[in-house]
Amino acid sequence: MDIVITWVNGDDLNWQKERDKYISPEQRSNSHVGGDNRYKDQGLLKYWFRGIEQFAPWVNKIHFVTWGHIPEWLDTTNPKLHIIKHEEFIPKGYLPTFNSNAILLNLHRIPGLAERFIFFNDDMFLLKPCKETIFFKKGLPCDMAVMNPISAPDTDPFWDMMINNMMVINKNFNKKKVIKEHPFKWINFKYSFKNNIRNIGLMGYNYFPGFYDCHLPNAFLKSTFNEVWDKNYDICHNTCLHKFRSSEDITEWTMRYWQLANNKFVPINKQKLGIFTSLKNKNVVNHLSSSFYMACINDEGNSGDIFDYFNRLLPNKSKFEL
Repeated sequence: MDIVITWVNGDDLNWQKERDKYISPEQRSNSHVGGDNRYKDQGLLKYWFRGIEQFAPWVNKIHFVTWGHIPEWLDTTNPKLHIIKHEEFIPKGYLPTFNSNAILLNLHRIPGLAERFIFFNDDMFLLKPCKETIFFKKGLPCDMAVMNPISAPDTDPFWDMMINNMMVINKNFNKKKVIKEHPFKWINFKYSFKNNIRNIGLMGYNYFPGFYDCHLPNAFLKSTFNEVWDKNYDICHNTCLHKFRSSEDITEWTMRYWQLANNKFVPINKQKLGIFTSLKNKNVVNHLSSSFYMACINDEGNSGDIFDYFNRLLPNKSKFEL
């Protein structure tokens, strides 16, 4: 199986000039749409590569998705590394794009991408050795089908996107039929008691109200992306036409939800695998317990402690570093 990771260097002056040709003042001022914080790099990427090399040596290929900039320390000759620029896989009519949704909806077009792949944001890290079976079993993604109603805590258009994602799912799937076909994928001993009670309580809905998201690396089938595009071309196409995130978009989470609603997954409790935390939290390092295989460390903040943590955990250069 392969890994796909997307990365952007918001400090690249050429990239900034390109972005500024298309961005409006309103988009620039909205931190959720086109603000500088959306393209910030915290300098932790080398630890991502060290973690993959040390904790997941079974990975076949790493597809490193970039606008064009490449970290100066990255050894691009590593045979496991495939540098892939936007113009090399995203259709020309969607370029240039500064919309993460447009980039991610087209991942299946990456030349040479394996049918089974794991998608990482650049703020998701492996913390200890892990087996392939926490991502795939019997050729299917490992995931947890736990329903969760969508709520919108603020004005971030992300919540509109999540509603759009569920509209796609409910348009294409009959919830009661899906669960009836594989009931033990929806009520499963591997999920916590709380999660099973949650699912039972939401069984009465005639539609899927939303899904619980762990904000950890997700396992995907490339064929899922093709199927979603084939059956929902208009909304995929329109999302990709937006240069920046829009409340009319769908996200790559639609692909995950599609796999759940299609019962193309093996039950696992992802909550036991990793944790979501933030650099805003002064105690972020304390959250990275040795019991977790992985973590999503949201980069909206700044903490020198996290560098010390990774230097202790992964002190040696990887073969991906010059």
